[in-house]
Amino acid sequence: MAELVRLNQLEAERHVEEDRPPNRFRLYVGLGILGAVVIFFLGFVIGYFATKAGPSESPAMVPTGPVNVLPTTSPTGKGDESKYKQLHEMMVDSLTAENVEEFSRIFTKRPHVGGGEQNRKLGEYIHDKWVSYKFDHVEMVRYDVFLSRPPRNKPNVVQILDVFIGSVVWNVTGPEKIAEPSENDPLVLPPFLGYSPPGIVVGDLMYANYGTVDDFLELEKRNLKCTGKIVIMRYGKIFRGNKVLNAQNCGAVGALLYSDPADYSPQGMEETFPKTWWLPGTGTQRGTIGLADGDPLTPLLPSIDGVYRLAINDTDAIPKIPAQVLTYDNAVEFLKRLGGKSVPSSWAGGLGIVYKFGPGSPDGNFKVRLEVNNQFVTLPAYNVIGTILGKEEPDRWVLMGNHRDAWVFGGVDPSSGSAVMMEVSRGLGKLLNETDWRPRRTIKLCSWGAEEYGLVGSYEWVEENRNMLRDKAVMYLNVDSAVKGNYSFGANGNPSLKSLVYRETASVKDPNGREKSVSVYDRWSKKYPSSSPGKPQFGGLGSGSDYAPFSHFIGVPSIDMSYRFKSMNRTLYPVYHTVHDTFYWQKTFNDPHFTTHLVMSQIGARILLAAADTPLISLQSHGLQNSSGT
Repeated sequence: MAELVRLNQLEAERHVEEDRPPNRFRLYVGLGILGAVVIFFLGFVIGYFATKAGPSESPAMVPTGPVNVLPTTSPTGKGDESKYKQLHEMMVDSLTAENVEEFSRIFTKRPHVGGGEQNRKLGEYIHDKWVSYKFDHVEMVRYDVFLSRPPRNKPNVVQILDVFIGSVVWNVTGPEKIAEPSENDPLVLPPFLGYSPPGIVVGDLMYANYGTVDDFLELEKRNLKCTGKIVIMRYGKIFRGNKVLNAQNCGAVGALLYSDPADYSPQGMEETFPKTWWLPGTGTQRGTIGLADGDPLTPLLPSIDGVYRLAINDTDAIPKIPAQVLTYDNAVEFLKRLGGKSVPSSWAGGLGIVYKFGPGSPDGNFKVRLEVNNQFVTLPAYNVIGTILGKEEPDRWVLMGNHRDAWVFGGVDPSSGSAVMMEVSRGLGKLLNETDWRPRRTIKLCSWGAEEYGLVGSYEWVEENRNMLRDKAVMYLNVDSAVKGNYSFGANGNPSLKSLVYRETASVKDPNGREKSVSVYDRWSKKYPSSSPGKPQFGGLGSGSDYAPFSHFIGVPSIDMSYRFKSMNRTLYPVYHTVHDTFYWQKTFNDPHFTTHLVMSQIGARILLAAADTPLISLQSHGLQNSSGT
């Protein structure tokens, strides 16, 4: 267990949906940035007096190094300020809910898993749109990356065996049952967990709650051994890959994951989709269990021709035991057969049974057979990069991005973000072609491939372009899962960008408040208040989306933003990563008129244009004070 504890000191949830509390990592990052700011200003003062410079700095003296920078509101001239403001308002006013809804419909029409043909076609659609908008340069960048797939003709199988009579008493295989007609598509892959190795194992079943380190320590405390067992765990609390790793480190031979109705259908198993937005018993949450970001066989290097690739057995980024996901309609059949002592109340879920630890059944006749047939494959993943060159500072880049791939249809994740970015790109094209506007700094829009396997597309591009990005990137704005609720806007990011987000959200009307005069900032401050009176939470970044390679790997200031639901201690919207995450679900239960999508487009456009066009750039060191969650 000591090894297990060491390997999981940082087992924080990887999902972008979670509002994270302050942690030691962010404290160290904050102190490091603060130290860099102090050194910068000391160097500035020394240089100032050493050269006897005049009282004002010229634009050429703005630091040329990358990163912790924030546009100020002070332009070089009032004329520029007025002109830019007028053009920005014109662009924002041109965005429409009808357009963003149509983009959403297009992106969610068919399943488009990373590395697949449909995802490539959507990439070509984006490419052609940006070319038609007359962007200066549009390219599709290919990386051949290591992924995994379940074969259609041999799906994964989980069975309950009665060893006394020698028969299968419960069999789980193939696709989920559809709950609404739009889900019926032959491109839907059967449920699987990305990067689970293939294998066939048989053993007694044991229940380990959420599969955290503490949960496994509780099993050890009760003298319940995992060795040779198949462990079943519910989703939540930590990243699914850490659940499987914890089971592996305890000696388990296989792992099963499921979404418990206590976490995903709290109003009862009868009040679910398609009647409500809650997860039905037919929903299966797919996802990666890979333990590293980017292509696991090319760590720190881009997956391009000529790059050395590790052998599969030489990477620690892939679990060693097979794992599979279940619906809760199926999970109950396994859990209700467990013997042993009853679990504590904090371990009990919402299946309407007595939850027990196991292992195995009371009479010893019940075994579980797990057969995972996933295949490891190398497939092309395409990033689409659209560039509008800056006029005054073309070597300064402001980036906006979102991943394109989805486990199935991706109504929320990622297509709400894809639709938002596409509407912003349409507005930029209109501004570029119908006025004399050109951004001061270069704007890059980025559609990433294969994010769901572990940020693969964005990491490979950043690894290939790290030197240019370190020198040129000013800011990265991420819009993954842009509309996963309608309760309130929320944002996380580097502290130096806090004032920018505050300022721009104060200029946009909230789409869901009863009072039309309430801004997004006002509602955000009310629904997610910080410790600073009148200001909303602006926490640090986790590691669950494509901001991670920019912020954590090369130090580019980044923002991740979305409209969120009233969490009630839940970090994920109910149908996350399931076949039910569709355009129908989004339009029926979340954003019927796509007004929230429109507001996210307006906020994204304002932040992007402010970062691209504000003439002066300055460090906002005051944003580091109380940066964790405030």
